[in-house]
Amino acid sequence: MLTVQGLRSGYGHGLVLFDIDLTVEPGSIVAVLGRNGAGKTTLLHTIQGLIRPTAGSVTWEGRELVGLPSHKVARAGVALVPQGRRVFAPLSVEDNLRVRVSSGAWTTDRIWELFPSLAARRAIRAGALSGGEQQMLALARALLTSPQLLLMDEPSEGLAPAVVDHLSDIILELRQTGLAVVLVEQNLGVALDIADRVAVMVRGRMMHRSTPDELRADPVLVNQLLGAA
Repeated sequence: MLTVQGLRSGYGHGLVLFDIDLTVEPGSIVAVLGRNGAGKTTLLHTIQGLIRPTAGSVTWEGRELVGLPSHKVARAGVALVPQGRRVFAPLSVEDNLRVRVSSGAWTTDRIWELFPSLAARRAIRAGALSGGEQQMLALARALLTSPQLLLMDEPSEGLAPAVVDHLSDIILELRQTGLAVVLVEQNLGVALDIADRVAVMVRGRMMHRSTPDELRADPVLVNQLLGAA
């Protein structure tokens, strides 16, 4: 579904990504790992069309995305759940969702079924929600574009372990619908538990690809790549 080849991207005249290759198969979860500053968020933003690369290609179902504005990338079936959630704090939960309602497979009724806690608080201001509820709202808002590929940037950041477990279950449930996920995640345990494949970035380059079990079985390599045993 998604093929990234020879991607170079950055900000201004400074490159952050160097010749990145990445493939995401239908209905799979690919975890992109790396230390802070490795270029993971830049990769997601470049795929989404928020940053224009200087070289390389990003194809989605055979269609070239490089050069398209972000809203056309979204219409092509790619949705971003940004780091920090970025919900509209003064608006109610329901109004946050109305901003993104589409005519696709995902409707607000389906959202309420998947996120009953949001349904119960639909009239509450988004800014009054807990961190976990705001993360669910950010995910729900992305789903309302009826994507086939979901880009998730640090979804477990700042969340309690029980909330992280619940979020992981939801991501796995979404995969069962055929949705593909690129998951940028600092929580190594979460990433290895739910991903089908892992890719590790070091200083803007893709340095390792494997299954989660293969990476988990080599703690020395984990420490070299991520600084965590």
